[in-house]
Amino acid sequence: MLSCNVKSFVYYEHHSNDYVMQHVHNCYECVFYLEGKGIITADNDVYEYNGPTITIVSPSIKHDEKTLEFSRLFIILFELKNKNIFKPFTSLKLSEDDVEVFTNLFFKMQNEEKEKKHLYQSMMSAYFSLLLCQFLRLLSNNKNESINKELVNRTKNYIKENYNQKIDFQQIAASFGYSYDRFRHIFKDETNTSINQYLLNCRLYAAKQMLLNSKMQIKEIALNCGFKSNVHFNNFFNEQMNISPQKFRNSRENQIDVGVFKIE
Repeated sequence: MLSCNVKSFVYYEHHSNDYVMQHVHNCYECVFYLEGKGIITADNDVYEYNGPTITIVSPSIKHDEKTLEFSRLFIILFELKNKNIFKPFTSLKLSEDDVEVFTNLFFKMQNEEKEKKHLYQSMMSAYFSLLLCQFLRLLSNNKNESINKELVNRTKNYIKENYNQKIDFQQIAASFGYSYDRFRHIFKDETNTSINQYLLNCRLYAAKQMLLNSKMQIKEIALNCGFKSNVHFNNFFNEQMNISPQKFRNSRENQIDVGVFKIE
């Protein structure tokens, strides 16, 4: 039996180009995207939600988010006594049938939060425990274990630690006993991202934090994140974020909520 405690429950709306700054929680975070599209970066991995999706971020995992299309969502912070159930970041896109089940549970929780009747917090936690059970059941049904997962995880960890350097992927492939072509296909099959794009995602993630949390010059950030030149960095950042690094840094002044600002 899952035992959880709901700490907070919020309905939220994000508009196109809203950016949620990197943050962490000392508990779990569940987000139910009823609609919309966006990009989530969690622990250097990049994920996209498109349509009804549920995500769970484990405690102490750094994550940020950029909204690509207007999104409606529920955000729940919760504590969980059962440990090691979830990965650092877990995401599941819902089918039409599943959407109705989860939406009903979230709306029941929203109603409890709104009316605040006797024992409403216990009722919310009970509804959410049921929701988590259903979520884990769907994950189990969709589970596709692969003997290549360990290889990919070790590669990802190496990239996270060395993203600011030139990485010889052919040498890494050889160390695992694979040709480079076989190695990159395995990585793509497991992550839905090319190995080179994953490296660039890690560099972009680091660059965003340096732009927001340091006074380093743009060219210094480019070099510190492993980009060949300031021009290369500016072009890549603009392509990924639809804004220049300098404008992204300045956009922090356009705060529309705690930890959220508009990229314009």
